[in-house]
Amino acid sequence: GLSSKKIKTKVNSILEKVNLEKVKKMLPSQLSGGEQQRVSIARALVKDPIIILADEPTGNLDPNVSDDILDLLELATENGTSVLMSTHNFPLVRPRKKRFIELNNGRLVQR
Repeated sequence: GLSSKKIKTKVNSILEKVNLEKVKKMLPSQLSGGEQQRVSIARALVKDPIIILADEPTGNLDPNVSDDILDLLELATENGTSVLMSTHNFPLVRPRKKRFIELNNGRLVQR
């Protein structure tokens, strides 16, 4: 429902936020795992969602890229989007000042 100009502006803005302006003409197979993950988040962010469900968004990524992915998800929360994320990488999320629930064998361990 948006004009082509508004769509281009919005897409370019999101690509800049996720640091992917330079790869916007590339195919998914030409991108690294971290770039592919950032593209997935950019696709979600461009629609200004109410909620993002992220299942292991940092799986198989190096620690620096994983941190970048979490920064992007935090950026989404600052713009009013709720993010529900599942991860096994507890040390990565623990230092962040966000609400989390820890489950172990299906039981609540920590809130």
